[in-house]
Amino acid sequence: MRKTTNLACVVAILLGSAGVAPAANPSAADQQLNYRCLLGPDLQLCEGLYRKAMHDSAPAAWSLRQAYKHYARYLTGNHALTNADQQYLKANHIDLPNDLTPLQISGLHNAINDPSLQGNAATSNVTNYLLRAEEANIYCGLQPCKNPPAS
Repeated sequence: MRKTTNLACVVAILLGSAGVAPAANPSAADQQLNYRCLLGPDLQLCEGLYRKAMHDSAPAAWSLRQAYKHYARYLTGNHALTNADQQYLKANHIDLPNDLTPLQISGLHNAINDPSLQGNAATSNVTNYLLRAEEANIYCGLQPCKNPPAS
């Protein structure tokens, strides 16, 4: 998992302040919410922002759409990884981080079993999900999240 964790650190550092605020002059609170929804998503907290981003063509909205598409939307349920999930990870040489929360594990199960994705697209999506999970863990470790993605 070292490669994935190191890559997640690099991605989190590079994306940390990469213009995720959709307004021209956002307030500090709006900017913090944008960062929170991009790097440490919480569906209840971010639902309105994601909905707005779906209809916005700004680069910041694109980032939020990607955060929703590849991570936040999977953070539902209370699933454990099944034997089939474990076999999928092993067959695709995907290492499982050791710091995933129960909600992130449930999300990983959902990402693996997304019926809309097959083949390389599915594998890329699972890898993207895990990178974003690690970003969320890093972000919420450095910037306390009021509603951690793992509660």
